[in-house]
Amino acid sequence: MVGGMASNEQASAYRKHRSAEDKQGNLAWGARVGGRALRTSPAAAAKDIETLFELSDDEKILWRLLRLARRYSDLEQCGLLPIDDLRAVLRGLVAADVVDMVEAEEAKALVPAEVRRLRAELEGKDWRPRGGLQARVFRPDISAPVPVAPAPAPPQEAPVPEPSAAPTKQKPGKLTLNAVDKKLKDQLAAVASSLSTVSHYQFLCVPESANDSAIRNAYVTLAREYHPDRLSGTPLADDPETLGFVDALFKRLGDAYKTLGNQETRSRYDRELAALAKASGPATPESRARRPNEARQAYTMAESYFKKKDYKTAEMHYRQASLFDPEEPLILVALAWCIYLNPDHAEEHRTADARRRLEEVLKKFKTAEAAYRLGRVLKDSGEEAAATKRFEEALSYNPQHTDAQREMRIAANRNKAEEGKKGLLDKLLKKR
Repeated sequence: MVGGMASNEQASAYRKHRSAEDKQGNLAWGARVGGRALRTSPAAAAKDIETLFELSDDEKILWRLLRLARRYSDLEQCGLLPIDDLRAVLRGLVAADVVDMVEAEEAKALVPAEVRRLRAELEGKDWRPRGGLQARVFRPDISAPVPVAPAPAPPQEAPVPEPSAAPTKQKPGKLTLNAVDKKLKDQLAAVASSLSTVSHYQFLCVPESANDSAIRNAYVTLAREYHPDRLSGTPLADDPETLGFVDALFKRLGDAYKTLGNQETRSRYDRELAALAKASGPATPESRARRPNEARQAYTMAESYFKKKDYKTAEMHYRQASLFDPEEPLILVALAWCIYLNPDHAEEHRTADARRRLEEVLKKFKTAEAAYRLGRVLKDSGEEAAATKRFEEALSYNPQHTDAQREMRIAANRNKAEEGKKGLLDKLLKKR
């Protein structure tokens, strides 16, 4: 940085990390800084950075929050940006050498009112907190009572701990849960399984007329409910399935707050909900005549988002298209495949949902694309033999299906290589 001005090279470094589709890299970076804090470099000039780096309003708020050292974990919990975007922004700022990593002990608590104040500043509004700032931060466990360890009892009088009170060592591949842990897992699974069918309002358990305060309170409450730290000290902390549920719920929570916490994005979301409700209403002769045209429009919109890999928005439009025309296999297959690729859903749930949908389409319409996509899902799940059968089925419906032809060539080459290895092994054994 020369003379307090950020260089174009720094802006390029920021944009490189901000726009890169590198979720795994951002996740690894986030894990490395998870126990540390971040703050702006002393030489960084805020106005220059915001302009040169072309920061969005939410990114500007994040940048201004970093005038003070903030724990990385607090920044993740504040709901300002979706987790993946937050990691990309912070990683880019650090790479551009305008944000420093410091020890967590230097961090200042992040109060919700600070975010509201900074947003009001950007919008040119006069904002004053009533009664001063509240001593509440975005960490989900902030309001939980601090456990007080009981005084140790004499050895001969020590009570025998209940089986459910202490975590037990699990055997590899086996998970033993007590009634409380099993109930918690079932609750998380039930909510996670409904993610693709509920709106943001339903997920937050607030009415569509809820004000900003109600939405914010619902977010903070659910952040405590779905935070991974809730599993600490229980066998569920070592259960990949439960961790998948929590990860999916926490991502959806961030998306819901990001959408409903901003007036512009909330208005756009409300319009999309209204369109979906209209599409799913009772079918009249007039509405039936309009459905194919509207289905094509929604499908075209979904395709544009899908090509940008914005699977969340694409899925919403695919769902709308399927409501306009539930008998079009092209739309139904596209919706199933989009659900399968959408990382907002837990992997096991999106795989099961996509597989079920594709099987239903294949049974009813017998299309090559449905068979091919189902084969891809099976192949990704390690079911090679079943996948090959589906690719063969796709070619039986359409011998010119190029993707299915390619998969069959790959399978043939794989089988040929395996047979070659077996033949070589047989020759070696005969020589002996």
